[in-house]
Amino acid sequence: MKAGGDGMYGPSILQGAGFPAANGWYATVASPHMMEDAKLVPFVQRFVAKTGHQPSDYSITAYDAALIVLDAIRRVAETGKPVTRSAVRDAIQATKLDTLQGEVSFDANGDLTSRIVSIFRVQHNPNFPEDDIVHQYQYIGAAPQEAT
Repeated sequence: MKAGGDGMYGPSILQGAGFPAANGWYATVASPHMMEDAKLVPFVQRFVAKTGHQPSDYSITAYDAALIVLDAIRRVAETGKPVTRSAVRDAIQATKLDTLQGEVSFDANGDLTSRIVSIFRVQHNPNFPEDDIVHQYQYIGAAPQEAT
């Protein structure tokens, strides 16, 4: 078995290694896999129109992270207190926000309460460009979560 972390998930691996070398490799992504979720169609369409590329799961988590920071800034500003780094950090810690990937919240250590790691396998699909991560990586499933 050939496997790697999220550094193995991307067009540069598909281009650099090429096929058949990349075929069969496993890669993980520290986010839920949502690219086939119908509720994301409008997001994907806007993303493609703006960038000319298909988003990845990390595009969704990055977008959601921005929503979380902006929400925390808004909540601090609404209190009338100064919007400081520590106040925003504390507001982020208290976040329970509905995002593209569902509700996001944090535990006492500041870690996400939903710790999803998605697993993919490179499976060459000759019907699509070789650097197309949406079609060259086959979703296997989510890694089991361990209780902490």
